[in-house]
Amino acid sequence: MPGSTEDLIRELSGDLPPVRPMARARTIAGLALAASLPVYVWWFGGQGLRHQLVEGQAPSLVYILAALVMVLLAAGGLVFGLTSVIPGRENDARVGRRIFGLGVGVATALFFFQWFAGSTALVEGVRSSLHCAAGALWLALPAGIIVGGYVLRGLARSLPAALAAAFTGGMGLAAVMVHLTCPHPDPLHMVLGHALAPLYGGVASIALTSVFAALGIGPGSTTSPG
Repeated sequence: MPGSTEDLIRELSGDLPPVRPMARARTIAGLALAASLPVYVWWFGGQGLRHQLVEGQAPSLVYILAALVMVLLAAGGLVFGLTSVIPGRENDARVGRRIFGLGVGVATALFFFQWFAGSTALVEGVRSSLHCAAGALWLALPAGIIVGGYVLRGLARSLPAALAAAFTGGMGLAAVMVHLTCPHPDPLHMVLGHALAPLYGGVASIALTSVFAALGIGPGSTTSPG
């Protein structure tokens, strides 16, 4: 009986296409960072380090909190997005989701505080932040393509959330680079153009997911990494 069961399984699976194992999440994260380094170097070479940092001025509290938000969104987004597509990595995905949620919470609180307490009008703040947000989006393209393709290939049970988190994580790394080079002193600009920029990538990925769904494109069948 055991032999005949194995023969039956082999016969039933004989016509199925071969399934390639997924790469490890840390491998994809490293690949995304390596692919982004050339554009990071190009951006840093053209923009230079923020002159306040060069002159040794102590960064403001808003500047530090904005940097914290970007680090939380980058780390949490990548961990949540990449591990949520791998069976057996639910605990890691849960940790990443909590870190990501903390980043969203701090970003939201920072935004409302600066909106109500800041001296810059919201419309003016949005207008002045477009350049940095667009720069972060451009810098995030290499990482976004890599992590987004990985998620789309995976077995995500909640594809929009995983894809949005992965894109947000990739854009968080890019936003850190923008934050280090932008000389704009306005706190609301730091929040809208830097700290919240990774979330714009997440929103864009949700729109892309809707397009993929309309075209009938979905993640492929894979196995967990060995």
